[in-house]
Amino acid sequence: HDVGKLEVTVVDDETGEPIKNVVVQASVWGHALAGEDSDAIYTSQQTDLKGVAQFNNDDIFTGVYFLSVKDAPEQYSKEDFVCNPALVSVDKDATATAEIRLKKAVGSIKVQVVKDDEEARTITGLTLKISGKAKDGSAVSEERVTDKDGYAAFNGIPVGSYKLSVVVTSSDKEKGQEYALVDNATVVIKEGSNETVVVKAKLIGSEDAE
Repeated sequence: HDVGKLEVTVVDDETGEPIKNVVVQASVWGHALAGEDSDAIYTSQQTDLKGVAQFNNDDIFTGVYFLSVKDAPEQYSKEDFVCNPALVSVDKDATATAEIRLKKAVGSIKVQVVKDDEEARTITGLTLKISGKAKDGSAVSEERVTDKDGYAAFNGIPVGSYKLSVVVTSSDKEKGQEYALVDNATVVIKEGSNETVVVKAKLIGSEDAE
């Protein structure tokens, strides 16, 4: 078989900075197109400190390949990326190049709040906040209000582990509707996840208004 070389550079989609420790997978386009999965996955390499994955002539034959992300640091998505060019042609004794731009990994979670009583009634109109640092180091602070069924949906949040709390307004205090979570709650956002969690809240105001 004739052989060539392939160099794939992986960068952050927002900053353009190189990303190390990304496993790039090169798949034979013809086999993949025919649905021959066992033959389609050809070889993979990990990016170095400069964000470059090098496929040398010992492990790649000439032909057309498409590239995918097999593994990446937690803060980056293994599903949501852009590869340019989409298909890479490796020619004999030549070096083909391509760039993959990785986007940050995000997920969603839905929180339902119920009263800490025997009836476990849901609480409507309660402002919840998730706060903390995402896996990429950025600060996250998002607020949502529970709907008629006591649900607050946090969508498109960077992956990470966050503190969940109740936001109390001056109006809440005046009405005697000041709530707090019974337990210290932590929510974990994973890539592509859309889980539902239930938390309990207790009234610490002067009056439990229905």
